[in-house]
Amino acid sequence: MVSETDSDVVPIVPYSPSYSMDMSVNLSSSKESSDETRFSRAHLQAIVFVEDALEHRSIHHKVDPISLYRYRLYHSKHVQRLFRFTITLLLLLPFFETPSSLTWSSDPRKRGNRYTFPCGITETIELICFIIMTISFISKFVIIGKRHAKSNYWLIAFGLVLIFSYVDWFVSLGHICNEKWRIRRLLRPFFLIQNSSLMKKTVNSIKRSIPHILSVLFLLALHLYFFTMFGMVLFAPEDFSKQAVIHSVNSSSNKDSLDMLNNRNEGKAYFFDLGAAIMSLTILLTTANNPDVMMPAYSDNRFYAIFFILFLAVGMYFFMNVLLAVIYNEFKGSFTKTMQSSFIRRRCGIRAAFEVLLGVSYQPSSSETPSCIEVSLVRDILKDIHFSRKLRYMPKLEEYLTNLNTNVINAKQFQELFDIVFSDSIKKRIPCREFHHPLLLKVQSILLHNYFQYFGDFICVLNALVVTVELATSIEVTFSGDKLSILNFCFISYFAIEQVLMIYFIGAKRYFSHKTVWFDSVITWALVLVEITFISLYGGPIPYMTKEEIVIRSNDLKFLSVYNLLRITNMLIIVRILRIIPSIKPLSVVARAMVDLAKNLKSFAGIVIVIYYVFALIGMMIFQDKSPKPTLVNATLNTYRITNPNITCGYEQLDYYANNFDDFAASLVVLWDVMVVNNWYIFLNAYSTSMKNRYTQFYFVLWWLTSVVICINLFVALVIEAFITQWDQHQEIVNEMKHKKRKYAQNEETSRHFRVHEWFRATYKEPTEKEILQEIYSHKYLRRYTLLNSRDFQDE
Repeated sequence: MVSETDSDVVPIVPYSPSYSMDMSVNLSSSKESSDETRFSRAHLQAIVFVEDALEHRSIHHKVDPISLYRYRLYHSKHVQRLFRFTITLLLLLPFFETPSSLTWSSDPRKRGNRYTFPCGITETIELICFIIMTISFISKFVIIGKRHAKSNYWLIAFGLVLIFSYVDWFVSLGHICNEKWRIRRLLRPFFLIQNSSLMKKTVNSIKRSIPHILSVLFLLALHLYFFTMFGMVLFAPEDFSKQAVIHSVNSSSNKDSLDMLNNRNEGKAYFFDLGAAIMSLTILLTTANNPDVMMPAYSDNRFYAIFFILFLAVGMYFFMNVLLAVIYNEFKGSFTKTMQSSFIRRRCGIRAAFEVLLGVSYQPSSSETPSCIEVSLVRDILKDIHFSRKLRYMPKLEEYLTNLNTNVINAKQFQELFDIVFSDSIKKRIPCREFHHPLLLKVQSILLHNYFQYFGDFICVLNALVVTVELATSIEVTFSGDKLSILNFCFISYFAIEQVLMIYFIGAKRYFSHKTVWFDSVITWALVLVEITFISLYGGPIPYMTKEEIVIRSNDLKFLSVYNLLRITNMLIIVRILRIIPSIKPLSVVARAMVDLAKNLKSFAGIVIVIYYVFALIGMMIFQDKSPKPTLVNATLNTYRITNPNITCGYEQLDYYANNFDDFAASLVVLWDVMVVNNWYIFLNAYSTSMKNRYTQFYFVLWWLTSVVICINLFVALVIEAFITQWDQHQEIVNEMKHKKRKYAQNEETSRHFRVHEWFRATYKEPTEKEILQEIYSHKYLRRYTLLNSRDFQDE
């Protein structure tokens, strides 16, 4: 490893800035060679700092040439894809580790024998992944340097997780893969979090929001405690049962009904002890067992309903909504602060690039005029900078430099130059195909008109309505020659002709430059392919076989049967109706916003994945092979009911045997079912009974608190905030579109810049120049490559 003090003697690939024409001659003297090395080093440093700024990365890392080459290699697309693939592979391993999820069904009555990999197969894959993660850790430690690594808590935690994982891996080998507790699996999601700066920011924001969330949860707990105590007083089993009197009971059957009613009163069913009362009201708070809980009391006295109505009104409609508001407000504040720090990183990265270039290209200026660097030097670094959509932004960057009308650029202009990358971009479209014949020009004009697109949308909707009416009025298998087959043939023929005309008269490259037509084209030609197959096998609208012959051939072909081909055709027709969305402006705004949300909420969805992953593994540890089992393995539900006539509504009666924790995939499904909170009390009762331990219910309650109360509310808050931002931006696009040409006649495409870092841009505080320079000067590795000194930061 090269030390920071050896950077001046490292061999560098020669770099000749365009403003130094005298350096193209013989560089034999040591002074000229030294100048070339300084320019090359500054060029590389500036590139890395600008890339750090564009990706909102910290500039606090080593800046000698070899370390910078390693740094760029580490953050290159191919290396990062390797790390992401490794992390993905690690997270997928539980599906194949013992007990594997490689069965068609999770129901113990149907799944049969599991396939189990020999000991060492999944462990070897895991070890390879650990080695790659170790390389990532060492590389990151080397490129940022020991000074900054000591204060990087995520990096320290990364190393500790790797050490523990190696130790636990060797323990597994020592037990020949038969150990029950594999703690390292719970730590695998850490690799996913530490590899994403946004996920780390999200975790830090949640951590800061937890105290305020806990304060509301404490009030909710008091509310639950208050009503639990009152419920146990009101619905005491002994007293309550004596009050259950039904008058005018004469027959023996009515007396039996009265006895059953008295044995199933409110106290005995839901408030027989403190634990049962708390769990009953907790489940009621999610409305999963509403109105089941109150029915015994309500059937005896209608005024008892007031107790349960007050409990739900205050708990669900007040405290839960207050909790959502607190989560939204606190998380937004915490997340805005982390985004503010990323914004400062961006400003520091751009200014650091300017300062290192200023160190080798200092242009003297008066005290009133800011220092400047050569524009030609800026153009040279632009050629080597790597960032997304570079080709789209380069014309705007070049235009900005040209409009300066000078050969130098100051720090403010340098910052404004790279702010362009965070603005909307405009893409020039390929010109339409040119025609000279008047008739062809007229046809092209018709095809380019919006009314032609509206007519196509009308035909698409009409086709979907025909399919809907036909399927609603007849569920029989249709054969070639019937009305639906003939109509589908006509509609698909129109769709194909429309595509051919558009491609020919507009031009293939110009037509497919519109993103929205790709979906329409793929669906259309898939319909054409299915229709050709249908006609070739069964005759289509003009059959050449009898109905009996069609049935025989359909039964022989199986996958290409008449029923399957018509089913595929109808599904494609129904899906194709989505092409009308761009034509309806409000729908288009919503659809665009949802697509952009899906792109930008990946990091936040990763947090949900981590929580699911950890709880699924914990659930397997606690409940594996402990799920309620049917009395007969091959018994059907009806048989079980006959042999158990007295079972109540629960796990067995609802046939929930497929919902278990016997493997990882099944565990994830159970967690999803519990998160939806519909019938989740059935899982609580079933597993507390099968485990003979009521405290197992805390697992499900903790999952509900974590997933529903915190994470889902957090996710909803983010979606609301992001959607509001997106809605405003896309409304501006719609307003601009009103004054532009027709869709296919437009020669430009405006692409809105929408990234998570820009959600709260309006609330960011612009750092002062002194704060930026002070942050750069605190970079000990960089300090000696700039013209900055400590006097620049002394208070006046």
